[in-house]
Amino acid sequence: MEIRKFLFSLSVIVQACKSDESGDQFSLLVENSYSEYKVLRVNISSWTDEVINEARRLEEADAMSILLLSPTRGVMDLMVSPQNLNIVMMMLDESKATFTIQTGDLGEMLKQQAEVRQTRLQTSDIETEAVSFHDSYHSYDDIVKRLETLEASHSDMAEVITLPAKKTYEGRDIKAMRITTDIKKNGLIDSKPVLWVDGGIHAREWIAPATMMYFIDVFLGEEEPERAGKVKEILEQHQIVIAPVINPDGYIYSCDGDSERAAKAGSSCDRMWRKTRKPSGCFDNKRMWYGGCLFQGCFGADPNRNWDASFDTKVGVSDNPCSDLYPGEKPFDQLCVDSVKTFLEDLKDKLVMYATYHSYTQLILLPWAYSEETPPHNEHHVRVGNLTATAIREVHGEDYEVVQVSEMFGKVSGSSVDWVYDTLNVVDAYGFELRPDINSNYGFLLPEVEIRPTGEENIAGLLVMMDNLYKDE
Repeated sequence: MEIRKFLFSLSVIVQACKSDESGDQFSLLVENSYSEYKVLRVNISSWTDEVINEARRLEEADAMSILLLSPTRGVMDLMVSPQNLNIVMMMLDESKATFTIQTGDLGEMLKQQAEVRQTRLQTSDIETEAVSFHDSYHSYDDIVKRLETLEASHSDMAEVITLPAKKTYEGRDIKAMRITTDIKKNGLIDSKPVLWVDGGIHAREWIAPATMMYFIDVFLGEEEPERAGKVKEILEQHQIVIAPVINPDGYIYSCDGDSERAAKAGSSCDRMWRKTRKPSGCFDNKRMWYGGCLFQGCFGADPNRNWDASFDTKVGVSDNPCSDLYPGEKPFDQLCVDSVKTFLEDLKDKLVMYATYHSYTQLILLPWAYSEETPPHNEHHVRVGNLTATAIREVHGEDYEVVQVSEMFGKVSGSSVDWVYDTLNVVDAYGFELRPDINSNYGFLLPEVEIRPTGEENIAGLLVMMDNLYKDE
């Protein structure tokens, strides 16, 4: 049977098994501990676009979860439950795809990380060997408390701000830190140009908020005092706004930075959650005659597919509300995205840089995502990207590839970088994918021991990027 038709048949079978005769709802996950879940690294270099699309359809039928898809590299990372392993193996066999097992038991990896954290905390002498904030992942509440503590101790240059517009769906504020010399409080009245940096748009990418907190500490002199001269030079000319977690609802649902909670079966969180938490519809948009969902009620949208950047083309997304790549019904219908958008729009005349941090695979991403054409400022983007990558490499020897989003991942609509570049006319708009690299088996579960080195190498890159902003000639 032709592979594309075979995969379609598999997706129909899996979907049909999702409901009994009464139409009871099913759970997308057997248990949140991910016991015996595997992560497979699949070589898709011989797959056509049609086969890739049918594999995505199989994902939408909940047979597997695609954690990483890069047609350029010929790589697809799949997370598979023990119940669906045979189905996925049938797909791989039919497509003649080779694969390696990146993670044999995701749940066991979560347990091991929880044990490492617990042991380190128990063996640390609080009085003589206080655990650094950058040795651990943290809850959203602890991140906000840390921001407030830093504001109090650096009142001449730091201000915690609440992004405007609406709260998140679950009623949370999105907090950010504004940093500059001789700060004037109560809201960005300073005339200095604004450099925006954010993390935590995707819930499970814990290393991004952790890296944002490291950045803040460097700019406030809490870390790497040897960079004080360059930091002062930048702050005298700019005001920096860093938002550590712009999707707090999702971050908290992804176990809120708590690896011990993530490892427990039956926990009310999901360590691999990606999206927001606003109810989004029914699985595969299928409803019963009375209006209820035929299969499953869905939550959330991908907040990095929810921006009005070629949104209506719907490329690289899914119309299934349960999919990790569901973009929402319309641009900015996710409240956290709308809040950031409103804030940035208000700064349109001041905003000169936008950098958003994700994980994983160690990339510096350039616009556009929705088009394979290169934008007018591509030469500048590549130059700045290469300078940034060099600065990163000089710290710990890690390579970050500079590449246009559409070249690496295929065309994708609704990304934040494209919206900022196109709509706000901010030339220096970039995305980052942090550690680990593509050869690692950790993926989104980067160990806490890597938080500090990730911050160290990326602050070096960020400072170089800020030092090479576009200037009209």
